[in-house]
Amino acid sequence: MYRWPQIAILLVTYNRPDEIRVVIRALLQHLRYPGELRWVLADDGSPEGYVESVVHDFGNLDWHLSISHREGWGVNVNQGMDACRPAKYIYLNEDDYVPRWDVDLAKGIYLLQANPTLGLVRYDGIAGHQLDLELREVPTPAGQLNYLRILKSSPALNVYSHRPHLKTEEFHQHYGRYIINRPLGVTEVDFAHRFKDRHGPDIACLISGVELSYDHIGVSRQGTELDAHA
Repeated sequence: MYRWPQIAILLVTYNRPDEIRVVIRALLQHLRYPGELRWVLADDGSPEGYVESVVHDFGNLDWHLSISHREGWGVNVNQGMDACRPAKYIYLNEDDYVPRWDVDLAKGIYLLQANPTLGLVRYDGIAGHQLDLELREVPTPAGQLNYLRILKSSPALNVYSHRPHLKTEEFHQHYGRYIINRPLGVTEVDFAHRFKDRHGPDIACLISGVELSYDHIGVSRQGTELDAHA
């Protein structure tokens, strides 16, 4: 019998009390995975009571907390990934990306386990990006699985994106942790460059992962005073 590995659901947040509740409710509705989920809330120093109220409102979930202190996205997520252990697979979702339909983590796990040359599966929907793709398939316990490998040679920088994705723990062993004490956009650009410039596991998406799959409901903080810290 196939043994499903534990997945950590890493929710990255700072002071979005309404948005994060919408996100969690949507994830509870749309996540498709028969194995164990470890829910990790990575909070970058939201006002007092924020984390406690989220945990209280969704008290049936297996919560594990990671709290940073207005140190920025990099520190918050690096610490959050530490809190994901012992799970070896991490699904990352920021607090303002709401899935429109089912998020099939089971297929993502099948793909990552069947093909060790892959380290991350994007779920956000890659439409609108200038990306070069290879259509491939791999055998899995559920039969042949078709997927799209996103080539590092793609014209677009953001083969990697902070948007919702499932990744292996080993992915960051090859590409390193996120830079710290920098604005959100710089953090993403730095890692996207690092991914394209280094050898290591590739990024893929499921066949269903081309169309934009999440609503971005948060007001952007980029370029504001909070951007250096959130």
